[in-house]
Amino acid sequence: MRRQIEDETLHAVDAVERDACALICSIRKGGQATHGNVKRTIEALARMGHRTGYINGEGDGVGIMTDIPRELWSKRLSRRGVRASLATDRNFWVAHVMIPSRARTRAQHIVDEISRRISEAGLHILYDGPGDVNRLVLGPNAEKNEPVFWQIAGINGQVPPQELERTLFRLQTHLEQVLGIHFPSFSSHSVVYKVQGTVEILRRYYPELR
Repeated sequence: MRRQIEDETLHAVDAVERDACALICSIRKGGQATHGNVKRTIEALARMGHRTGYINGEGDGVGIMTDIPRELWSKRLSRRGVRASLATDRNFWVAHVMIPSRARTRAQHIVDEISRRISEAGLHILYDGPGDVNRLVLGPNAEKNEPVFWQIAGINGQVPPQELERTLFRLQTHLEQVLGIHFPSFSSHSVVYKVQGTVEILRRYYPELR
């Protein structure tokens, strides 16, 4: 539900109150990324389930942003024959890509184009592949609209380190515009997992979150 707030000091966007979402923030004081913190955040979101919007019995969407799971990526790189320690390098980055369901048959072509443009921007790709998901847990609407989830990871090549995050963001916005895709995240710091459904669906859809 939206309600107009009468306050001339507010920007037009901020003058509309939005009261149908739940936001949870969980931070470790020491700044160390742990899977336990991810689990606690998901549990907190589950307790806020009464704030979820529902469409025909399905949750309208939920997501979580967390630090790049570097231990997971170290193992993933190692299985590809790539030096595992690169996942802990400050110049390591991860892109989560969602390709619309209507473009499913063209997914590989789109990924190839994404990879080409990433390389042209001065970044080295170490890994790309379909993300691990369990589509059996989706409701009818979510299953019909399910995008292709793809993960791309790499290391900085020719971009000045202080410009890496800015370069990733500019690439993200450009590729979304020209290719009609969506990046939940494209960063050297964080990743985003999102799904059309409830928090329980989120946890079951992405095995990485368990």
